[in-house]
Amino acid sequence: MHHGSHPPSDDVSDDLQSNDRRKGGPHADSPPARPSRIARFVRAYGWRAYAVPVLAILTLAALLTVVRREWSSGATHLGSATKTAAQTSSGSAGASTAEGEQIDPSAPSPTGTFTPAGNGALNILPGSSAVLGTGGPVKTFVIEYEGGTNLDPAEFASYVEDTFADPRSWGAGGQMRFQRVDGSAPFDFRVALISPNHVESLCPGYGTEGYTSCRFGDRAVINLARWSVGVPFYDGHLDEYRQYVINHEVGHYLGHGHEGCPGPGALAPVMLQQTLKMDGCVVNPWPYPHGPTDNPANPN
Repeated sequence: MHHGSHPPSDDVSDDLQSNDRRKGGPHADSPPARPSRIARFVRAYGWRAYAVPVLAILTLAALLTVVRREWSSGATHLGSATKTAAQTSSGSAGASTAEGEQIDPSAPSPTGTFTPAGNGALNILPGSSAVLGTGGPVKTFVIEYEGGTNLDPAEFASYVEDTFADPRSWGAGGQMRFQRVDGSAPFDFRVALISPNHVESLCPGYGTEGYTSCRFGDRAVINLARWSVGVPFYDGHLDEYRQYVINHEVGHYLGHGHEGCPGPGALAPVMLQQTLKMDGCVVNPWPYPHGPTDNPANPN
């Protein structure tokens, strides 16, 4: 005979909890959480786990700084320069065709002191000149130079300006005038000083072989090797050779093609390939060696 109800036994509650554990119920014991991959990486490598990404970020920032410096001040890479020269040319003789002194396989190899390859960045020299010449329309030009050649671009610009200012150059007799500009305004043509290993990239397919200069589109490309040491025909007369190569390559831009030697002992036409041969002629760096008295319709 029961004299009253009894409270449920603690054994019953324990049995229920045990049953929950076996069935995965609300009282089941949860397994310990597994650390994430990042946590395991940090636990394994300690402080080095933080150093690696920091160093990667610093390295990337340094590379971006170098790239910004290389392409600052309007620098253009040589690989894209030929397209620009062909598109902007106003030359009258085959604007996008390479012209110049194509190398003869028997020509001597470059000798002397110069930088074989610059850094590939093509820069426009800041600054401008007075109008050079006595009359006629003004042809504006910029001076371009490849970086990393250890040559003073301002000195190169001075040679070009002095050449165009000479009454024996293309402006003889008031035919035309020249003025250097800094590239911020429109210009007619470019005169570029380029390392020998990169000349061909500005006159693609012409076969300069790092020896000769050339003209492509609106750009007269002067080979740094020839600028620095000249050629045997001008031995001892480097200044005159520099005047010649400027007049010759700009002559192509102005529409003049190559010419032959008119006869033994005659002054060589400036459009004779004097870097490679003389054919009995005497060296001559000028289109009008006698100045305004020469026939303006017949440059030498």
